[in-house]
Amino acid sequence: MNKEGLIQATLVYPLRDNKVWLARKQKKVAAGLYSGWGGKKEPHHQSITDTAVEELDEENDYGIQYRREDLIPRAVIDFTLNYSEKPSFAMKVFIYVLNGFEGELGDSDEIKDPQSFSLDEVPYDQMLPDNILFLPQVLDLEVEPFIGEIVSQDGKIVQKHLETISKDEIYRIFEEN
Repeated sequence: MNKEGLIQATLVYPLRDNKVWLARKQKKVAAGLYSGWGGKKEPHHQSITDTAVEELDEENDYGIQYRREDLIPRAVIDFTLNYSEKPSFAMKVFIYVLNGFEGELGDSDEIKDPQSFSLDEVPYDQMLPDNILFLPQVLDLEVEPFIGEIVSQDGKIVQKHLETISKDEIYRIFEEN
C-alpha cells in the first residue's frame, strides 16, 4: 500500500498500427470484460513500472517483445468501487500505453482472447463502465496526461474528477512509485 492507504496497481494498453489491444479478464472486478493488462504492485517490485512489465510479460506468457521506454505513462486514477451487497474496493491505478511491440499477445489464466480494435471502435459496452470516462484520453497520445478519481456505486459512476497535468509531472509521479 502507498502513503494514502490505497493498493497500487497498473494497467497497460498496447497500441500497434493505430489499434488498441484488449483482452477479457478472467478474474476479479473485470471478469469477463475487455480490459488492458496489469495487476497489483507486489513487495518485490522496486517501481510501478516493474509491476507493469512483470504483469504484461506474465499475462502474455512472455510472447511479445518491447522496449521498456515504450511504456508511456498516461494517467494515475484513484478508483473506488462501492457495492451494496459486497465489500467495496479501492486502488490507485497507474495507466500506461505500450506504444508498439513485436510478437503476439497471448492468453493466460488471468486474461484471454486478445483482440485489436480501431481507436474509434473500442467496445466500451463490454468493459467496466468507467472506461469510457478515461480511456479515450489515455489512448490519444496528443492529449496531455492526467490524474484523477472515479467513484462508482453498484456499477454506476457517482463521482469523476480528471485533471490534465504536464508530461514532466506524470513522469515524476510514476518515478516516485
